[in-house]
Amino acid sequence: MNVIKSVFLLSVLLHGYSAFSQTVTVVEGKVTDKNTGLIMDYANVRFKGSLSAIRTDSAGNYKISSTQKVKAVIVSYLGYQSAEVLIQPGVTNHIDVQLKPQNIQLNDLIVRPHRRKKKEIDTTALYIYHHVVDNKEYNKATSFDSYH
Repeated sequence: MNVIKSVFLLSVLLHGYSAFSQTVTVVEGKVTDKNTGLIMDYANVRFKGSLSAIRTDSAGNYKISSTQKVKAVIVSYLGYQSAEVLIQPGVTNHIDVQLKPQNIQLNDLIVRPHRRKKKEIDTTALYIYHHVVDNKEYNKATSFDSYH
């Protein structure tokens, strides 16, 4: 009986050790503009193929980690080309990323006046009420053949 307890205890300890021995991939660095060298605050940083994502701080710094097997980091910012950088899984990587501006040309800009909403209807009860009031003339009993 003691042998069975010992084997069970040993298997539980080994299983618990393997759950905590997962390798962690850490990526840290700074994001800047490639042309000007200015910091890119609040740029998006995420692992490729993972839901883990963060934003850089106001100084352009970031630090992201994952226990999943990831091989690349994608850095993006509105108006810039996204950058995909390969990393070494299971270790701490220090990667400074420089993003290139992306030229976007707008051909035409059309400005239209604001249209007024006829009625503000936010509940079913208000919808029915307004529908009945709008059709008041048609809802009179004298309008229907069955009431004559």
